[in-house]
Parts: sequence; structure tokens; C-alpha cells
Amino acid sequence: MLRRPQLDALRLAVFDRQRTVYAVLDGNKVEKLSERLYASDAEYACLFSGKLVPVLEASAPYIVRLSPHGRFAASVLREGWRRRWGILLHTQENLPLHELREHLRRFLRLVTPDGQAKCFRYFDPCAFKREVPSLTESERRAFFEPIRGALVQGPTPSTALYFDRHGPHGRLLELTALDTACPASTGLSGSLAKRAASN
Repeated sequence: MLRRPQLDALRLAVFDRQRTVYAVLDGNKVEKLSERLYASDAEYACLFSGKLVPVLEASAPYIVRLSPHGRFAASVLREGWRRRWGILLHTQENLPLHELREHLRRFLRLVTPDGQAKCFRYFDPCAFKREVPSLTESERRAFFEPIRGALVQGPTPSTALYFDRHGPHGRLLELTALDTACPASTGLSGSLAKRAASN
């Protein structure tokens, strides 16, 4: 788990300015994810459609709306950040969950330049960091159309990478200090927004 100062800094980066925040979680990374969501008070939906067999239901990705004081949101930050449960999204204000789901479903498969279809496991932080820089500008802008930014774990749990439509690489955020001064370019707390190109 993160130390308290880092957890507080992560919480500030995620919920600063009362953003609309969603998590897209990988069922392969979160034990009994569907059961945990069912028992929670969070608004959620599976990215896959139709009636799923139990094995697929357990490993499927889920979208969850996070609230600053929600218990499930707290566990996502406290437990899930280090374990790379998924990605965190800042979206257009009050974007409904069903609209985000329909948008994200369109990107479960991408077509390569040679016409081949491939899976885009953007809900896996490692795959997200690897694949987003390789998207074309039009693909990146389409993916981020209703999404203002995506937050994933950086090179270490005490860092984060913040991706948006404006460039292929994430900006490095140091989860070390709290500051309420927000630069206009990102809206993120000033001391968190130490920028560098991602690897």
C-alpha cells in the first residue's frame, strides 16, 4: 500500500476540482472484482456485453464511477494503485456511465496499418502505457474525445503518468507533496505536475 502522504497526493490528483472520475478495472488483476462491485454502492458496468460465462465474467473489465468519499474508490486508490488494477479517467463533466461505456467499447479492437485487427487492453496500465504512444494522432484524439485525461502508475508507485489528447506521452507526476496551485494546462496540483516524458 502507499504511504499516507503519497495516498493523499494521489487522492488530490484524482479528485482535484471535483472532477468526474471513472476507473476502468481489469478483472484479471482484481480478485473477485464482479462480486466486490455487486456488494459495493458504486455505479458500474461491465465492458463486455451479453450474458457471460462465470470465468469470463470474473476476468472481464469493468467501468466504475468513483466518488471522493466512496468506500470502493478508497480501496481502488489504497490497494489497487500499487497492484495496477486498472486506469483512472477524468471525463467531461457529468458524463453518464453508459455513454463512456459505449465509447470505450469501440476501442477494444484496433486496426493496424496493415489491416490486421488487434486487441487494445487499455484497462491494463502496462498495455495502456505501451499502446497509447503508438496510436496515430487521429486515433488518440478519438480515444480521448470525452476523456480529459488518464492517470496510470508511473515507473514507481510514488509516481503517476497523466495522458491526454495533446500528446502521445504521459506527463510524470511525483506523488510526494500537496499544493493547491493548479496550472491551467492540466488542472493538476502544481507540486504534482512535475513534467517529463514517459519511458
